[in-house]
Amino acid sequence: MGRHRAQPIPFNWRQLKDVSEKYFESDFIGRAESTVVGNRIRLNQFLKWLMHSDHKVVSADVLTLYSKRVVERCTTRTAKEHWSTLGRFFNWMERVGLIAESPHWAVKMRFTTFKARPKKPMTYEEYKKLRACAEGHWADWIFMLAWSTGMSLYDCCALRWSNIDRKRHV
Repeated sequence: MGRHRAQPIPFNWRQLKDVSEKYFESDFIGRAESTVVGNRIRLNQFLKWLMHSDHKVVSADVLTLYSKRVVERCTTRTAKEHWSTLGRFFNWMERVGLIAESPHWAVKMRFTTFKARPKKPMTYEEYKKLRACAEGHWADWIFMLAWSTGMSLYDCCALRWSNIDRKRHV
C-alpha cells in the first residue's frame, strides 16, 4: 500500500520560521549544543531557500525540489542530515497538531545521485587570505591549528583538553 500525497502546508516561510523557533524551544531541551546548532542551520537553509523561491506553500513537490537541490550540492551524509532534520521538524508539527500530515513522508529521497568531488587542498596563498580575514577573531587560532597539523576544521573544533599531551607536545 503506497502513501498518498500529503496536503500542502498552508504556512509561508515567515510563519514556518516562527514555528521553528517554538520547535527548538520545546523539542531540543537537554540536547547537545552541537545538535541544536546543526539542526537550526539546516532548517534555516531550507527556510532561506523557500523564502527566495516562488513557492507560497510547502508541499511534497516543493520538498522534492529542495531534496534534489541538496543531493546535487552536498555529500550523501549531509543530504541525509538535511532530510532527517526536515522530517523531524514536520513530524513535530504533525504531533503538536499544526498540520494534519507531514509532507515529508510523501517524498521518496534518492541519495545515490551524488558524485564525490575530489578535494582540492588549500594553497598557502589561500591560507594567508583566510588568516587575514580572521585576524583578531577566535577562528584565527582554529585555522592556524588546522593548517599546521593537517586536521580538518571539524576535528579542530571537536578537540578537548584531554586530547592534548602537553609533556610530549602532541
